[in-house]
Amino acid sequence: MGAHHLCILPGRDLCHGQLLRNCQRAPQQRSAIYADRPDAPMAGWLVGWKNIVSFLHYGEHFKQCRRLIHGLVGTPVSLKKLHHMHEHASHKMLKSILAKPEDLDTLSCSSTSGALLLRVVYGWSEDEHDHPFVQTADQAVNDLYIFFDSSSDSHGSQVHPVRHLPSWLPGTAFKRQAKGWSSTFDAMVDRPSRGSRVSWCTAGNNESSFVADHLREGVEDEFTVKWTAASMSAAGPDTTAWTVFAFFKAMAMYPDVMKRAQAEIESVVGSDRLPQLSDRAQMPFIDAMVLESLRWHPVAPLGFPHRLTEDDHYEGFLLPKGALVQAKRRVTDVGITRDPAIYPNPHVFDPTRFMASETKQVQPNPEYTFGWGRRICPGRLMALEVLFITYAQVLAVYNISKGTENGVPVQPDVGRSEGVVSRPTAFKCDIKPRNKKALSLITDDFPIN
Repeated sequence: MGAHHLCILPGRDLCHGQLLRNCQRAPQQRSAIYADRPDAPMAGWLVGWKNIVSFLHYGEHFKQCRRLIHGLVGTPVSLKKLHHMHEHASHKMLKSILAKPEDLDTLSCSSTSGALLLRVVYGWSEDEHDHPFVQTADQAVNDLYIFFDSSSDSHGSQVHPVRHLPSWLPGTAFKRQAKGWSSTFDAMVDRPSRGSRVSWCTAGNNESSFVADHLREGVEDEFTVKWTAASMSAAGPDTTAWTVFAFFKAMAMYPDVMKRAQAEIESVVGSDRLPQLSDRAQMPFIDAMVLESLRWHPVAPLGFPHRLTEDDHYEGFLLPKGALVQAKRRVTDVGITRDPAIYPNPHVFDPTRFMASETKQVQPNPEYTFGWGRRICPGRLMALEVLFITYAQVLAVYNISKGTENGVPVQPDVGRSEGVVSRPTAFKCDIKPRNKKALSLITDDFPIN
């Protein structure tokens, strides 16, 4: 391939397509030496993110946190227990859109994702879209993005030698900034865990959640449970929300794709109920839409860097111990997801590229947008289910079209923000119930199992 899709720092670029094939053939020990993280003195030590799973060095504590996440959302069996929650949260989103379609990005997408994770992780009500913790978590994560996006020294290595100096000295303004961010971050980590402990200690309270269940069992130490819970609540909402937001933009731009998806929904579900996750196996086009939205707009275009713990030789190059490795999923308008050698017509939103046919092969699954190796997102199966049920329910009841100005349709801007997390640029769209039957499905109460 002509394009280079892997950054090696220090070192040289390598072809990501070749890397994927080599990693599939590589011995197990090779993946381990690529699984570490670099230190992040500013975000990690001064603000407090060092105990979040995404920042942990590779080791036993990291593996234990991953095992806990895997047990909750890492298998089809464990996820099936959460299906009703996912479907309920999606239905709440439909109502939010109906009430305030102009607030699609904040109320409908971000708050819904945050509320769902509050329920799964801490046992808090999905109805609490405006719960202060949702805003606290959003602010803590946004602070992190601001730091990474504004700093040329994104890992904070320059902070390392001066982080012990008092904050009143010239040149240490970063410490005062970190202190403010740290208070928000601490509230995100400690407040919900304390709330969950009070809740499960209440006599007769058998409500299930990740934190409550592990505190009752008493097998895991509270430190590990608390930080694993915080890792899930911090990592999920934004990435899911911005993927959903990009989906709405794609539907406004590609009405034929929307109509084909609606036809599939009607053939499987009819018009008397909302789609459910149990319908997923019969809806390959909606599933393909999920994959295409991950490829079309990767929310984490570079992801977090991996650090080599040993020297490695690859394709004739020496990759030294300590080198940082990042996959270029999409940077500006290049990268794996925009490589025409991998994805023909990469700028087009085309779910059929992930559907087998007699005339063309299925294109590579964009699972790499969830990371790679032993650092791949442990919640990716849950994310795929949440995206599926969101897309299916939205298209079952809504038509999405381009917004208008003076009666003239406005083509959505296909731009996106740069940085650690990529947000779709703002766009106008009209979202309207498809018919009276669809409106009743939106406004009716969600059925209780």
